[in-house]
Amino acid sequence: MSKKALQNVEQASVSTVAKDEEEKKLAADFLKEIEKYHKKESIVNSLTIPRGEKYLESTLLRFLRARNNKIPKALKMVNEAMAFRKKHDVDNILKKPMPKAAIDHLNRSFYHGYLSGYDSFGRPVLGLRGGACSPHLAKMWNEIP
Repeated sequence: MSKKALQNVEQASVSTVAKDEEEKKLAADFLKEIEKYHKKESIVNSLTIPRGEKYLESTLLRFLRARNNKIPKALKMVNEAMAFRKKHDVDNILKKPMPKAAIDHLNRSFYHGYLSGYDSFGRPVLGLRGGACSPHLAKMWNEIP
């Protein structure tokens, strides 16, 4: 790990939790600003990774840290992210069936790969033959792409 990376870890700039009470207060103030535009529930359901209110603080901190703890800039970033997600229906995209044209395109696009269907959660499953993605692995399997 580089010296700069170690400094970032020590300063908690890559941490998923607030490094001190001041940063916790900043995240709380940021949430109050966000709630002027978006419901807390919609932020939790759209932006937290993994999903859930337990991860709200870490999500807020990611946006704040990305904009040097400037609430107006971070708020603009959240608003843009939420607008993008709404415009493209990101939160529901995996609930919709994939059009046949998209499946055919995916099947033609991947060497020895195919879209086999959906898993029990409705997510698309892409099957790849072992070694097909790497010439080194393909040689090991005596398959030259």
